[in-house]
Amino acid sequence: MKKMFIIVDDRTLDCFVTKKIIEKIDEIQGVKIYDSAIETIHDIKSGNLHYEGLTVVFLDIMMPVMDGFQFVEEFETLPLNIQSKFKIIGMTTSLDNNDFQKILGYSSIIGLLRKPFDVNQINEILNEIVEYE
Repeated sequence: MKKMFIIVDDRTLDCFVTKKIIEKIDEIQGVKIYDSAIETIHDIKSGNLHYEGLTVVFLDIMMPVMDGFQFVEEFETLPLNIQSKFKIIGMTTSLDNNDFQKILGYSSIIGLLRKPFDVNQINEILNEIVEYE
């Protein structure tokens, strides 16, 4: 089944690189890029991001205004029928193990990628999604 991908990252270069890596995946319906977690959560809440099938969100955990942690906290307050349409993968350049443990502690986070990453690392996480479906 084809998946929709959303990239949420305040750094333009990181968005570009992540999009190029995602485009190497076979089961791609499309890629949407946001530079703001606030705008992304707003679009999820308003129904603007409801696609057929699963939507995979690549979420930078260190962003200004609303960081990835705050995004996930707000996301997890949404009704389960909305949450179930999205799988969130955290992304970071951080080397802080506390950040890793904190983000992986959220039930909606299915994986964490340390930048830079490659298509093989994404496929490993996506293969785990298929096993759960």
